[in-house]
Amino acid sequence: MVRTCCAIKVTACILIVGFSYNYLLADFAPAYLGHVWAPPIATREMEQVEVAKVTLPGTPTKSEVEKVTQPGHVWPVATPTETDREKVSVKSSDVEPSRNSSSEFQEFRDFSLHRCPKPSLQSNSGSRTRSISDTVVVTLPKPHWHHVVATHGDDHPTNAIRTEKIWEGGLTFLMTWALEVGCGPESDCLVLDIGMNIGWYTALAASFQKNVVAFEPNPAPLEFGKKTVDLNGWSSHVRIVNAGLSQDKAPFYVDATLSKSGTRSANRKADAKSVKVPSHRLDDLIDPGAEICFLKADCQGCEGDAFLSGSQLLGAGNIKVVMLEFDHTDRARHALSTLQTLSPRPFHCLLIPVGLSFQGEQINDPSSASVQDLWDAVVAGVLEDCSAKKIDELAPRKIPPGYYTDLWLVRPDVLAKLRTSDGFVAAEARRKAAAKQSCSYREGRTAVGHCDLLCLSFRSLRAAQLACDARPSCKKVLRWTETMFELRGGPKVGGQAKGYWKEGCHEE
Repeated sequence: MVRTCCAIKVTACILIVGFSYNYLLADFAPAYLGHVWAPPIATREMEQVEVAKVTLPGTPTKSEVEKVTQPGHVWPVATPTETDREKVSVKSSDVEPSRNSSSEFQEFRDFSLHRCPKPSLQSNSGSRTRSISDTVVVTLPKPHWHHVVATHGDDHPTNAIRTEKIWEGGLTFLMTWALEVGCGPESDCLVLDIGMNIGWYTALAASFQKNVVAFEPNPAPLEFGKKTVDLNGWSSHVRIVNAGLSQDKAPFYVDATLSKSGTRSANRKADAKSVKVPSHRLDDLIDPGAEICFLKADCQGCEGDAFLSGSQLLGAGNIKVVMLEFDHTDRARHALSTLQTLSPRPFHCLLIPVGLSFQGEQINDPSSASVQDLWDAVVAGVLEDCSAKKIDELAPRKIPPGYYTDLWLVRPDVLAKLRTSDGFVAAEARRKAAAKQSCSYREGRTAVGHCDLLCLSFRSLRAAQLACDARPSCKKVLRWTETMFELRGGPKVGGQAKGYWKEGCHEE
């Protein structure tokens, strides 16, 4: 997920909060492999976990469902304490009434209430590509669009889109489901992209005929988002804002000369190379009555402030899906607590491991191994207690540098739809069958793959294999030392890590 610290870009009705990556590669570059962290042994916690303790909650009980449907029911996880309210409280004197916001932002507020744009024939972008000096890529996800990237850019999203025609395949697949099924084609028409970067998620939302408002403080990546919008003829339902989001509306400073996405983050300190950009309050630009399908928040610790700047919008409870990175820091916990406290409606969680990818066109094939692996990860990641405390309990006690989880917060009605999807139903059946099976493993060199079970470690190979047996999302066990083993997903071969990949399984 690309980060752009409290960035503001208006792109049409989908809310995405994100900022440029800061990979912290300084002392850990050798340990970073294909968006999957394999931190040095000294930083990892060795802990044995019994199989019975690692199974995440499944389908809610009948009594839990009945409680949710009762009038006046308050979901326990979303109920803020008095201390919680004090942490995110905003004095009325500090908040400008949304209805009386300046005419400067009225066009955005009106736009946020627009109905979904009518589907139209794709404009003839092919004739316009000849006038663009940058690289134009026809993307893999459907509906296809033309995405503009730098010909010689070396940041992660640019490289991936230019060479693989897709960025963050697992998240792209899930967002596609949310836009197409979770929200519906003619409802919840707004998507907010806070931290647009070069515009991948803005373009994905626009391709599904959603109205998008995108925020991006750095003018360098912003230009590629603008070019992509113009090339595809989306200017009528995408708004891009070159600014950040904050409650105090103090300006940000960005270094637009840097090409690496990890160095594009906005901050409050100026230097000789920085460019000053404004910041706005979300409540000034988006009407609290807007029905928001999707909000992406990924701004390197700025999420909490961005959420506070939209306290009236979040307080209306009209957001169906929120996507953000959770790196287990105090700033991430504050952002999650702020979001839950401001929202009057409950959220459930999906913990999506970083590094889920797709091989070529497999993203468009529901029966492909990549898609099945993703659904296995989704089923394994359902967490109905969406508190920061619970999420931290599932993660390693000593968090490796750069480690994070892609966290999705979904409303109960969206989770109910997700549970009835064919892919989820099939993955749930695989999970139930795996609980009764025993598997054999082959030792050898293997790719690192993405974390399964949030990279918790086991002291014995046997304990790790028993846990892996019961989890279809686990494809192999990595051996870091003689007393440290981890569960992983992803390809079985193709790397140099020492491990044991799962082969035949049979019911006990």
